[in-house]
Amino acid sequence: MRTAPNTASRGWHVANWGLWGWIETALKLVTAGAGVAAFLTSPAEAELVVGGNPELLAILMLAGGLLGITGMVTFRFIQREIISILFAIALWIGHAGMLIALLRLHGASPYGIVFALFYILGELAKQRFLAETGYTEGGL
Repeated sequence: MRTAPNTASRGWHVANWGLWGWIETALKLVTAGAGVAAFLTSPAEAELVVGGNPELLAILMLAGGLLGITGMVTFRFIQREIISILFAIALWIGHAGMLIALLRLHGASPYGIVFALFYILGELAKQRFLAETGYTEGGL
């Protein structure tokens, strides 16, 4: 088993994430891109609707995910790992874009499928990374 970047140095640094860590990053960056594309192509003049929106469950899930990623961004700044910070910010922007697009569209977007598919693939790559490296954060 390889040693994972479990501990952050005191200064700003770039950790060695290994192949599966970079695969996860690439897949989830496609997710972030789909979220931004959904936002940019959704009608800006549309009313934002939560109740009665056919995508209500997706909206609630994205809102929860966005809240979690907000915490992740904060934690990454504490760790001072540059790649993780940039990755977390990109994920936050992508999730926020998809959330706003779903609130505007009042229905499905083809970007939503890309967003979900690549996020799931990214999570599968993350599980492989965790299994190979034994990586933990704060002992968890």
